Amino acid sequence: MKIQKGLSILLLSGVLLLTGCAPVVIAGAGAAVVGTNVAGSSVDGKTNASDKSIQFKAIGLLSDYPELKGKSNVEPVVFNGILLLLGQVPSENLSQRLASDMAKLPGVKMVYNQLTVGQAINIGNYLADSWITSKVISAMVSSGVNTLKFKVVTESSVVYIMGIVTKKEGQKAASVAANVSGVKKVVTVFNDVPDTFKSENTSS
Repeated sequence: MKIQKGLSILLLSGVLLLTGCAPVVIAGAGAAVVGTNVAGSSVDGKTNASDKSIQFKAIGLLSDYPELKGKSNVEPVVFNGILLLLGQVPSENLSQRLASDMAKLPGVKMVYNQLTVGQAINIGNYLADSWITSKVISAMVSSGVNTLKFKVVTESSVVYIMGIVTKKEGQKAASVAANVSGVKKVVTVFNDVPDTFKSENTSS
């Protein structure tokens, strides 16, 4: 199992050229803790149920770490079997252990570890992040982005967007999020699909 700290990031060309918006980065495949399964291609009802099951197990796994109690804020976010770890932990060693254990959960395809070492954010920061998420989703809807294809979460004013989309759809969602006030940075974790994917799957 390959383990690396954090996300390798690549500049998303074109989006970063927009004036007055937050920087946008995309997750590099080599930055993940790799699980046991291969990537899927769409999120249907069965996959959605699996994602919820993975998240439930991931939250339950946190109770196995007494050193987290009262000293951390860990949020596992799951989309199409990809688990994004957000929050704060007391040590780098604990961050790596958590990511490694999360990757062993049934159904997990990949873990992106974005845990930082430091004090947990307070309720004020949490509410501010929730407000940013709401604004991003609202902006997406207003711009004609199909929000059902994405999962959006904000941590310390950094917006993370997960989805199974075409390159064009992903770039549009990232661009919209980057222009929302209060957003410091946008990080995308996308499973790219060809432009024909939508028409092929909606015709059946």
